[in-house]
Amino acid sequence: PEVDFYQFIEQVVPHAMYIRTKFYKIESGKEEWLDYERIAGMIKAANYNGCISIVYEGQREDRVEQVRLAAVYLRELLG
Repeated sequence: PEVDFYQFIEQVVPHAMYIRTKFYKIESGKEEWLDYERIAGMIKAANYNGCISIVYEGQREDRVEQVRLAAVYLRELLG
């Protein structure tokens, strides 16, 4: 809460050659811990056209399903 890491993202995304996303709580189909609507807006504003990886850092055992949900969510936000 004391550090605005979104500001850091905004500063570096125009220079990014690769983006690694992390998801922590995506069971509902929408990430509940990180503001990916805001992050996706930054990615789009920077006209990023590179690779994006997805990492699931949550506690659910069905990790493949969680990554699938994250991919669907990111496609929706970045589409």
